[in-house]
Amino acid sequence: MALGKHLLLELMDCNHDLLNDVEYLRKALSDVATKIGATVIKDSFYQFTPQGVSGVIIIAESHISIHTKPNRPHT
Repeated sequence: MALGKHLLLELMDCNHDLLNDVEYLRKALSDVATKIGATVIKDSFYQFTPQGVSGVIIIAESHISIHTKPNRPHT
């Protein structure tokens, strides 16, 4: 009996600025956790240089994570 779903998404043509905005991503994942009724324990996010973010929301039920690598040319 499965308690939930595991989704792996590879998305293209996304907003580069949002994919590189650690606070936007933290809030977005936290909002998802709240909307699904999960119990948020802690979060941890890291901003890469020159671009990209990895983050995880630890929930009592499991976790919600993201890793972004915007394909924007370096300036």
